[in-house]
Amino acid sequence: MLFIDKGLKIDNTNVNFIQLKASELYYSKKFRKSLNFLNRLDSLGFKSVNTYQMVGMCYYNLKEYNLAGKYYKKALKLDRTNPKILYRLGTLYYEQEKIKLAKIYLFQSIMFGKGDLDKQYFLSGVIANEENNLKLALRLFEDSYTNNSDNYKALFQWALASDVYYKNKKIGLQLYKKYLHRFKNKDKEMTAYVVNRIKEIKKQYFVDGEIVD
Repeated sequence: MLFIDKGLKIDNTNVNFIQLKASELYYSKKFRKSLNFLNRLDSLGFKSVNTYQMVGMCYYNLKEYNLAGKYYKKALKLDRTNPKILYRLGTLYYEQEKIKLAKIYLFQSIMFGKGDLDKQYFLSGVIANEENNLKLALRLFEDSYTNNSDNYKALFQWALASDVYYKNKKIGLQLYKKYLHRFKNKDKEMTAYVVNRIKEIKKQYFVDGEIVD
């Protein structure tokens, strides 16, 4: 960072140094200061997907959603099929309760994406769940967990949706047990719910004359 600051003193229009300084400030969560350097890039006529995306992320973290959307769309103009930007727009519109737009961008992000898509599937599952489309939510949470088996929230929601959707409670039970085995120490409230629900399901089966393990 000392090297970057010295470089900027020598040449305060050096695009590489300005980008590095903006990134340093962004990852230090100094979003306003990061914007000062990112805007300097803009005034120099420098345009890139990453720069516009970072400007959008700064505004998103500052909860200035309209400006965040403006710069995400500028980034998208330079790379129409960028799954990360499409996901960020989906998230942004979800935060603004513009659900129809959120669904469109999340769908496009999944369509154009490769590899790690668990976040896209997860948020799509949350939306489906809020719309009471449990069958779809269940599939999306399963897709999210399948895409990233370290996503404990996806497994929890998959188990919960299965518990609500299926009459056969053994399906949800197995997923709850899987969560407990893998992610017991991840979230106290989730784990407490899982432990209690496992007990309730086993008790109900016992009352009905069946012992389940």
